[in-house]
Amino acid sequence: MAEEDPGKLYVTPVKVREGRRSDLKGVKVADDSLGGVRPPRGLPYYVDLTFENQSGEELSGPPKMFGTDSEGHDLEQLEVTEPSVFRPCPEEDDQGDADGDGLLDQFESRKVCALFVVPRGATLEELELKDVTWKVST
Repeated sequence: MAEEDPGKLYVTPVKVREGRRSDLKGVKVADDSLGGVRPPRGLPYYVDLTFENQSGEELSGPPKMFGTDSEGHDLEQLEVTEPSVFRPCPEEDDQGDADGDGLLDQFESRKVCALFVVPRGATLEELELKDVTWKVST
């Protein structure tokens, strides 16, 4: 039996922005290890990307990204749970989801912002999505 083609997803990193610690005041992020939410600690980085579905079918929303900081720590894209809209880094451009179903329709393009928080004294060095790694320069 032939393996099913998962489709093509084009990813364009647009910009990496270093935030301020004060941006995180009152913010809570999902924490799977605790089964709840927690306040993030550290310096925020905002990664602006564009995802474009070039496959012949719908794809579930943009995949989660990972990163590495200057100290060699593995990082994971964070999901903001409070407030409902995090102005420095809205997770997705709702204008890109034409039918509001959360899926990337065929040939649909969507702007996304991924939030990473690095420990004090470290910087965001690399980003990874699937098997592709980018060096970060801010």
